[in-house]
Amino acid sequence: EVGGGLPGRVDGETFLHARQGAKTDLTLCVRREADGAWTGVFEYATALFERGTVERLASHFHALLEAATGKPTA
Repeated sequence: EVGGGLPGRVDGETFLHARQGAKTDLTLCVRREADGAWTGVFEYATALFERGTVERLASHFHALLEAATGKPTA
């Protein structure tokens, strides 16, 4: 979940959804909640990815969002 009441700030938690019958290898679904927060869910094929790998990917993605919102004019 990537929320944010303040510009330049990314808050949240990572949600992972492991599936043996995933339709694609790796999917990131992002949606805006009623309260204005953004929620992101990584869905991945367990035959191709270990949970730790997807957790690292999610962590890097979160860091990218933090960097992007920290310097909006860069």
